[in-house]
Amino acid sequence: MIHPTAIIHPGAQLADNVSIGAYSTIGEHVVIGE
Repeated sequence: MIHPTAIIHPGAQLADNVSIGAYSTIGEHVVIGE
């Protein structure tokens, strides 16, 4: 689940099973999960 207030750069890579909380900011070269 990705909270609607989270800001995620289009270049970030997130696994399908990742949860992103309220007001999180995920940058360009970030890889989270598998």
